[in-house]
Amino acid sequence: MLNNSSTNTTSSEIKRIIYEARYCILIATILYALGLLVGWAYPEKFPFLEEQTKKLAEPFLGVSAGTFILKIFAYNIVGTYFSMCLIVIFGIIPGIAAALNGLIMGWVIASYASGASSSKIALMIVPHGLFEWPAMMISWGVGIWRGFGYRFFEAKTTYKERWQRANKVFIIVVIPLLFAAAIVEGRYHIIKEFF
Repeated sequence: MLNNSSTNTTSSEIKRIIYEARYCILIATILYALGLLVGWAYPEKFPFLEEQTKKLAEPFLGVSAGTFILKIFAYNIVGTYFSMCLIVIFGIIPGIAAALNGLIMGWVIASYASGASSSKIALMIVPHGLFEWPAMMISWGVGIWRGFGYRFFEAKTTYKERWQRANKVFIIVVIPLLFAAAIVEGRYHIIKEFF
């Protein structure tokens, strides 16, 4: 009975944190969407992204399904934890992370998927995005909330308390979503390996 009560308390606290951060999550989503639109509409303005995306993709080429899943999971955990729980600088770092990730995604869609149909692009991106997008938006939004959004609530908290609250959201919400996203993102590797 005590465990159930503890679980309910944690669940309520997580919901409260996400509720407090809701406008910051919306800001992160808007920044991501704006970055995506700019990258997609003006890919020629960002030629340096070709080399960057190739460098990002290199560790994932020619690896087994398990290795791919673990690498993408670790990469996403480090990136989200950094912008959510470590260095927020008044919410600037998570905001930049959201816009930059959107920019890269928009550029990739415009540059590499230009000849593909919209349904093929959706099939490539949406399945794992259903898990990864909420994880990212929540992490960036909570990072922005930690940096400045908390000031809009009457209950003032210390830096350490906000960091602890962000960690709870990270462990209970973000990590499971990122793990599910990594498995779904590795679906082609899994199919190739086992079938």
